[in-house]
Amino acid sequence: MVAQAPASVAAGRVCSLEAVTARVASWDTEHELPPPYLRR
Repeated sequence: MVAQAPASVAAGRVCSLEAVTARVASWDTEHELPPPYLRR
């Protein structure tokens, strides 16, 4: 997967840092967020 990352980024298949940070911060809480969706 690491080898595929540059191509994914170039194609715009990325998640925002804010979405990932919010997801991780919600772990082990009563209101855990779903995985972030890829922006296209």
